[in-house]
Amino acid sequence: MKTPLLLTLIAALPLALVDECSQPHQPESQSSDYFRPVDAKPENIVEGAVIYVPIYSHIYLGARSRRSFATTLSVRNTDPNSPIIVTSVRYYDTAGQLVESFLENPHSLAPLASADFFVDQRDDRGGAGANFIVEWASEKTVSKPIVEAVMAGISGTQGLSLVRSGRVVKSLP
Repeated sequence: MKTPLLLTLIAALPLALVDECSQPHQPESQSSDYFRPVDAKPENIVEGAVIYVPIYSHIYLGARSRRSFATTLSVRNTDPNSPIIVTSVRYYDTAGQLVESFLENPHSLAPLASADFFVDQRDDRGGAGANFIVEWASEKTVSKPIVEAVMAGISGTQGLSLVRSGRVVKSLP
């Protein structure tokens, strides 16, 4: 007896989705018209900040139960008229050790644009106390950017998500 084509496709769909979800996520290139590398940090910084963003690459739900999260860090320029310069985005682990630096050079972020940085759900290098340090600067007065992290995890049929806002720990210049 032949299996109907529709039944075969329906049975194969969950396997395709699991296979797609198990593939490593390759973040899109951060170089674009709205977020592009610049030669150096601004020389005449009028304002800027160092922002701390708490990240939870995993949390504990019981003595032996742990949920892992994928993290998207979003840096949003709230100024409608002026770009800002994102000078660094660094990811640290629970012990305060640098795990990864996401930018080799400062980048200009266009007015009202945003830049995203991704840590995969399977990447547990950060630990429960991971964090991002984001630095930005401008050569003129601008609206302050919003820096937030969205952490989301899926395990079986359950999904959890958290959102954390960054906190200025040092004002520049």
